[in-house]
Amino acid sequence: MKNTREHELLQVVVNHLSASLSTPKSQAVLMTLKGDHEALLSLGATANGYQTAAEFAKDYFITEYLSKYKGLDTSYDKPAVALGKWKLAETQCSVTNARFRNLKLNFNSAVEPILHRAQRKIFKVLGGFTLRKVLSDCRWGPGATYDMSRVAASRDKKISKPLTVTPKALRFIRLLMESDPNWGEAILGCKPVAPFSLLPECFVCVRGSRFLTVPKNAKTDRCIAAEPTGNSFLQQGVGRFIRRRLKAFGVDLDDQSRNQEFAREALKLGLATIDLSSASDTIATELVFHLLPLDWAHYLDAIRSPETFVKGEWIRTEKFASMGNGFCFELESLLFWALMSSMEEDSGRVDLVSVYGDDIIVPVDLYETAEVVLSFVGFTLNPEKSHATGLFRESCGRHFFNGVDVTPVYQKECLTHPSELIRAYNRLFRLFRRMSWPWPRKALRAFQDFYPLKPLPLIPYPVEGDDGFLDDESKFVADPVYGYRCRVLVYSEQYKGCNEAAMLQDRLRTIGRQFDRRSFANPLPSGHCAVSSQSGRWRTRVRYIQVAAVRGFPASDWLPA
Repeated sequence: MKNTREHELLQVVVNHLSASLSTPKSQAVLMTLKGDHEALLSLGATANGYQTAAEFAKDYFITEYLSKYKGLDTSYDKPAVALGKWKLAETQCSVTNARFRNLKLNFNSAVEPILHRAQRKIFKVLGGFTLRKVLSDCRWGPGATYDMSRVAASRDKKISKPLTVTPKALRFIRLLMESDPNWGEAILGCKPVAPFSLLPECFVCVRGSRFLTVPKNAKTDRCIAAEPTGNSFLQQGVGRFIRRRLKAFGVDLDDQSRNQEFAREALKLGLATIDLSSASDTIATELVFHLLPLDWAHYLDAIRSPETFVKGEWIRTEKFASMGNGFCFELESLLFWALMSSMEEDSGRVDLVSVYGDDIIVPVDLYETAEVVLSFVGFTLNPEKSHATGLFRESCGRHFFNGVDVTPVYQKECLTHPSELIRAYNRLFRLFRRMSWPWPRKALRAFQDFYPLKPLPLIPYPVEGDDGFLDDESKFVADPVYGYRCRVLVYSEQYKGCNEAAMLQDRLRTIGRQFDRRSFANPLPSGHCAVSSQSGRWRTRVRYIQVAAVRGFPASDWLPA
């Protein structure tokens, strides 16, 4: 760890946690933290060999706690590792594409019926293709694009600047822009009163997306494809449409609770949890053209990026879409649901398949079939996170041992900011409360002692959120009307002027109805529209917190003396 004070803090915290938990694994974690940080990443506790959830949960937490921490000193070149995985996924997609192009030679009697049923299921979800279905839901995403970083990619700039777009997608984004007079005003500076056509100067044609990486864990970064701005806007429309249609078939991509409950009840229901390696990067182009209706496949192909700019060169990709594409998550969910439910239908069992992205749950007796099917269409099971035997299951961020929740907490971010110190404290506070473990008072006190601002912001448990350090409810003054009087850490946003016509166009599209300019929120005294500028200030303020949930949970019932 480059930050010595932060390193010392975490050593103190882990030392106190180890003393509190009193397990051999906790002592091993403490020793590796003092020396070889890479060894820390290999200390993970597997469920095999544990008889009870209580024994496993302690070792599982302490070995996982810093496994994703960004401040570990390791020899891993994380961007290079990520790029290597990306190239490996391209090779895998190339093999899958060749397999589907020569499907007659690669015929598999066990997989072929499942593929046919999946085709029919996907058609039922999507229906016939019309532009109205996919253009009405187009929105601006919050992420970076081909020509804008995440910090600089404010909505008004995306709307008013010349749009980067691939040649195939140009006619679709032009159709949208030229049918929206408010968008025309944001670009032209005056509102069109008749049909208009935009000049080529309003667009910048590019060959595809831009490759970049973002932090993931201590071993590797995550690969992202920053799509052209116009393509990203169109992709959001497809993603929203698929998401809405899947919900009608029992797949709710806005709610992970179905997967989590199935993981909890997996042993009773005889279910296996499946996780895939690099699922987003291994959606092969030929697989999409094989399973989706042809008109849908052609449209999605037109608005995706066929090439990616990687390390100074353009690479024509074998994958259809990757993380960063606005419909990638919804598309992979659709493909996995169609394949797994078709497989379940063939077995005669119903309603035991659940899909959320690449988190898949199937009956145990279909696990091997699922592995065969997924391998045939180009995906690889992650053996470390897929479970069909034993007492352990995990899905959508929840981990269970014999039906008992043993989900650990992770310290991922560096403790360089007061708000992260509060979140680190509260994670441990809630975990030890949930697991009923010996109270780590000294570990929690270490975070508060390291906190640079005085006085400490404090909030009563079980308040949700991280506006302050959680503490005993009895220490707060409760008002019957206003709630608890607390000191909290708040972020005061700074605003900067922006293109008012562009923000108006975005608001009109978002709410789907017309309203006049006077009803548009305008916090700047100069009379111009404003957006947050990423340069606000953190301050401690006294506020009232209204929390009905706190009533009925007296702290004296559970807080240690």
